[in-house]
Amino acid sequence: MKTGWLGLSTLLVTTLSLGCDSKSALPETADDAPTWYRDIKPIVAQRCAGCHTAQGIGPFTLSSYEEAQSKAAALADSVQSRRMPPWMPSADCQQFSPDRRLSQHEIDQFVTWAKNGAPLGNPADDKAVPPQKVSLDNPSATLDWGTAYTPNSAKNDDYHCFLIDPKLKKDQDLIAYEFAPDQRHEVHHALIFSAPWSDAQAKDDATPGLGWPCSGSSDVKSAELVATWVPGETYTEFPTGTGIRLGAGRALVAQLHYNTRHGVAPDLSKLKPVSYTHLDVYKRQIQRRLSARSRNRWICWVNRDSTLYSSPLRFRLASGKVPINSSECVESGSRSSKRCRR
Repeated sequence: MKTGWLGLSTLLVTTLSLGCDSKSALPETADDAPTWYRDIKPIVAQRCAGCHTAQGIGPFTLSSYEEAQSKAAALADSVQSRRMPPWMPSADCQQFSPDRRLSQHEIDQFVTWAKNGAPLGNPADDKAVPPQKVSLDNPSATLDWGTAYTPNSAKNDDYHCFLIDPKLKKDQDLIAYEFAPDQRHEVHHALIFSAPWSDAQAKDDATPGLGWPCSGSSDVKSAELVATWVPGETYTEFPTGTGIRLGAGRALVAQLHYNTRHGVAPDLSKLKPVSYTHLDVYKRQIQRRLSARSRNRWICWVNRDSTLYSSPLRFRLASGKVPINSSECVESGSRSSKRCRR
């Protein structure tokens, strides 16, 4: 699965103290010591700016040297402790994509740069970061829920669901999508579900006003997660020949998490799906069954000879379409069981 990624979510500026392991720090010579122009700016542009930008979800911007220099110690502490970029999966369980962790070399560059006083460096080293494609070229439609929604300012976090009519007259295969947040400073994440139209409509009708309050899911019976978005993400394309079946006559439900600490504004975000009537090469149909949920664990069983692709909230798993956050795997019988902390 290919996912565009420009940055990461909120930086936790809680500790300004800087600890540095002398064994891992880079040499502090004039030639090797990292500088903003040559070493740090490209990392920030590619891995941080998607959230730490004007009107972004991050609590401050990192669009200039002055902004980064003033927070150099906090940045170094956050990356050295691996709080930033936020990435919950353990490397001991599975290979996840896109892996948003910084390399140890990149972490060492941040740490040494901060320790040395965050030097600016030579402007001649300021090389343009290659532009990254941020939008799909050929969306099949642009969908929304019709009317802008203003989050509840009395709540720090407002979870709200909206009914979307994709107007599918026949089954379609979702092969790519782009979620375009309208108010980036308040949209924390989005989950898109496919659900029976009658159940979704009944939920919408039962709640006065636009949409309905929800938390963690769509709160609609038999809804299935089909797409997700988090800050910094741009678009998602499933591997060639694969897709997620969207049934004719089914509804889409968008669950949005709004964070109101930067103020509220009317939001009308967009979903831009790409679908084919029938995939020319439809690989083994995704088979999945959520067999049990106990306490804080999801237990998911998949056929060993199946190839599964995921679209969970925080990352994408190359071999399972399940919402997971961490790293415990076991094998059992003729099926592969991936047991992971939620």
